Amino acid sequence: MYTMLWFGCNICFVALLILFLFQNRSYQEARSSGDAGRAAVLNRRRLLSGILAVIAFVAMAAVLLIDMHLNG
Repeated sequence: MYTMLWFGCNICFVALLILFLFQNRSYQEARSSGDAGRAAVLNRRRLLSGILAVIAFVAMAAVLLIDMHLNG
C-alpha cells in the first residue's frame, strides 16, 4: 500500500517540479521584457508551485521511509 502511495507522491512531485521550471522560465521572460505587472503575477505562481513541490518532496520522502520501515 505504501509503495503505491509513494509512487503517487513521486508522480505529483515530478509534475510540480516540471510546472515550477516552466513557470520560472515564463517569469524570467516577463522580467526581461520589462512587464512588471505580469512578472509579479508569475512570481507568485512560481512561488506557490515551488512550495508545493517542496511539500510533495517531503511527503514522498516520508512515505518512502515509512515503507522501508514497515517492509524491512
